[in-house]
Amino acid sequence: MATTLHRVFTVQQQLAEALQRAYPEQIDALDAAALVGAVTGAILAAGHTAAATGQPLAGAIERVLDTATRAGQLTRDD
Repeated sequence: MATTLHRVFTVQQQLAEALQRAYPEQIDALDAAALVGAVTGAILAAGHTAAATGQPLAGAIERVLDTATRAGQLTRDD
């Protein structure tokens, strides 16, 4: 269990760093970590609930990602 949690935290850190690099003018390290933590936590919670209620896991994850992308409207100026 500890190894799994360590892997999750490592991936979250990598995702937060990538998010901050992608949007350097719009998000700092703390906000990036909060966003990644919120989304990954939501995915884990929705996955657990989907499994407990017999709903498809893929559908639960899609709903979480849809909600997250609608909630935060980051724009990238390329």
